[in-house]
Amino acid sequence: KALQENPGYDLVISGHSLGAGAAALLAFKLNYEKLIEKEDPSLSGVKVECFAYACPPVFFQMCKCKDKQVNDAIQNTHAFVHENDCVPFMSVDSVRRLAETVTQVDECNKFRPLRRSLMAADQIEITPDIVHKVVEGSQNLEPVADAERLAIPAPFVIWMREIGKDKHDRPRYDVMFCRPQRNDDDAPGMNDLSVLMDWRMISDHMNPQYERAVNSIAERIIKKDEPYVFPVCK
Repeated sequence: KALQENPGYDLVISGHSLGAGAAALLAFKLNYEKLIEKEDPSLSGVKVECFAYACPPVFFQMCKCKDKQVNDAIQNTHAFVHENDCVPFMSVDSVRRLAETVTQVDECNKFRPLRRSLMAADQIEITPDIVHKVVEGSQNLEPVADAERLAIPAPFVIWMREIGKDKHDRPRYDVMFCRPQRNDDDAPGMNDLSVLMDWRMISDHMNPQYERAVNSIAERIIKKDEPYVFPVCK
C-alpha cells in the first residue's frame, strides 16, 4: 500500500544478524517470484534492495552460476561482515566442522595433558600436527542430510577489516569483496571457511561495531581514499 501511495519510490529492506538473514531471504523471494509486480502490475518498476549486516548463511543453491533467475534475484542484496564476527560463518555444517576440528586437536594431545596445558597458556609453540588439524582437519567431513553448506544470498560479501587508526584515533577500515560460496570453477567461497574461535567473535557482531566500520568506509570513499583490497578469496 505504501508503494502504491508513493509512486516512484523503491523498497529497501534491512536487518542485522537474524534480522539480516530474514531480510535477505525476503528480498530474494520478492525478486525471484516477482511478488510486488504480481500484486500490482503498476509497481513492476519498483526495485527491491537489501542491506544485510552480520547475515548468517541461510541459502542453499545446488548450481552456483548458471541459474540466471536466482542470480538476478540476489543482485541487489548487499551483505556486510565486520572483522571476526562468527555469525556470518555459523551454520550446521560449520558447527560440525568446528566440532570435528576440536575433536582431532584433542586427540593429538590426548596422552600429553601437560603439553596441552602449556600450549593453551602460550608457554610453548603449537606443533605442526595441530596446525594441520586446524587448517585441514575437517575439510573432508562426510556430508549429512539437513546440514548442507549454506551461504549468504548475495552476489558478494563486503568484509570490513580494521587496518589502524585515523588522525582522530578512530578505527580505519579496508573492505574485501568475497564470494559467498564456491563457484562452478571450484574457486572457494566464504562458506568454505570455518568459524574462527577468537576473543572478539561476539563483540565484533554488535551493531555499534558495524556502524563504526561502515562510517569509516563511507568517509574514505567520500574523500576518494579508496578502501578496497584486491584480489580476495583465492
